[in-house]
Parts: sequence; structure tokens; C-alpha cells
Amino acid sequence: MSIKNIIGKQVISVYDCQNCGFVLNINISAKFTKLTTITIVDETTDIIYKLNCKDILNIAGDYIMIKNKDKLIVSADDMNNNYFNATIIDTDGNSFGTINDVKYDKNYNILSILANKIEILPIQILTFNNEYILINNNSKILKKSYFAPRHKKIPQEDSQQTVEILPHQPTLPTPIRINSTASLLGKRLFRDLITPNGEVIARKNSVITVPLINTAKRFGIMTDLIQNIK
Repeated sequence: MSIKNIIGKQVISVYDCQNCGFVLNINISAKFTKLTTITIVDETTDIIYKLNCKDILNIAGDYIMIKNKDKLIVSADDMNNNYFNATIIDTDGNSFGTINDVKYDKNYNILSILANKIEILPIQILTFNNEYILINNNSKILKKSYFAPRHKKIPQEDSQQTVEILPHQPTLPTPIRINSTASLLGKRLFRDLITPNGEVIARKNSVITVPLINTAKRFGIMTDLIQNIK
């Protein structure tokens, strides 16, 4: 299954018989081996939600189906794991472009990552962030720890310190309600946004607006919009 088929899909709650919003982003585990959650924007309330992938009832159809809205978790973390614009580079300094798609199985385990010039396995990834994905592209087995700095241990003298323990001050939780504009609106495109029919609906450096988001959703190119923002 393909990750591109998830972004932009509407999410339907069976119990509530309600549209919960559309998928804005896919979140991936710390070792890039599994899809963990999807980020959903409720277009009516502008609230951002997280949904655990294991709570998805069906993901293969035109809509993503969930049992009920109780599975949705209000979240402020909407675009922190957006790796689609990350450049893939191996330890020899060769660039393989950015991620085009991610293939996964029915248990949301990542099978492979497709880029412009290469298909890689999760085991090849050494380290990654939103800007770069660094991979091992040769036969020699490497781990991230191989590149860690080596520090000499410096003996420390025994010292006694007085620590003042302050009384615990309880803090009240702050309710989270976030506008979807925090993640998309106001950003700019770094290339033209083009429909499947070849029509340019927004030029490079265009500012993301609500009408542009609605147009992208109508043409089914939310994935392209999200991947092409600065």
C-alpha cells in the first residue's frame, strides 16, 4: 500500500456517521520502520487531531473509516514529522532526490521508501530529520553510533552541593485548539502546483491560502501541495 493514497483523504466515523476532517500528514516511528499516527484537520472546527494507525477500521477505500470519534486525540503537533521534502543522501555524499512515496503493509510496517533515483529499505537509514535522510548504500554494515564523537573521560573531584527542594507547584493543563492555518496558511510553494490534467493552479512562491487548499482538495492534489511548501 502507498502513503500517497492516505494524504488528503476524508475520515469518516461509523458510530457518529460523521466526517471528521481530512488527513494532513502521516507520522512515522523514530526508526522509520512503521507508520504510527495520522494527523487530521477538522474543517468545521479547525481543530487538529492525531489518530493512532491501529485504530483505523479501513484505509483502502475512498474514505478512511474509523469506529468512533473517541479515538481522535486533540494535538498541536501537526507537521513535525513531514519528511517528504527531505533530501536522501548516502555516506559517500551522493544525493538521490526527495521521497516520492512510502510503501507499507497491512500492519503499517514500512516496506520501502521510493525516491527520485532509488528505492531504499528502512534498515538502510542511519539518521533523518525533516531536511535530510542519511542512508548506508553499500555492503558494509553501518550504524549511527559509528559516527558518534569520541570523548575522553575526565575524572571529576568529589564535591558536596546543597540542593534546595522547592515545593511542588501544580500547573493546570492548557486546552489545545489549533487553527489548521498554523501549518499551511501563509507558507509559499517552492514549485508550481499542477493538476493531473496539467493545469497550473498556483505558481512557484505563491502564498498558501484557504481557496488554494480547497482547490487542491477538489483536484485531489493535497499531497503535492504539502510536499511543495517551504
